[in-house]
Amino acid sequence: MEMARPRLITVGCLNISNPNESATTYSELIRSAFRLKRPVKLSAHKFVILNHISRDATGLRGTFARYNEIDPDLPWFDIEALNQADDETTSSISIPDNLRVITHAPISH
Repeated sequence: MEMARPRLITVGCLNISNPNESATTYSELIRSAFRLKRPVKLSAHKFVILNHISRDATGLRGTFARYNEIDPDLPWFDIEALNQADDETTSSISIPDNLRVITHAPISH
């Protein structure tokens, strides 16, 4: 009998405190964060960035994307040969500077 695989539930929270406590100030803060396009480092290679904002009847809503940074200078592993990939194999790898590996689908908040 096959055992059930445990489910993984990822939970995140963003708490912003503002001494002025006005909705306008919070909206300006969120808009500024979005315009900066500056990621926040979560761990060694994981980052999160505000990638979309919109306004609805309840106020501003946003979407965050979590992604991994890949160091292209590190060795690559060939999962078919089960060893480190050689220079001939890795020479054809080309990842544009503006692309990242999404590790978590964007979530609206």
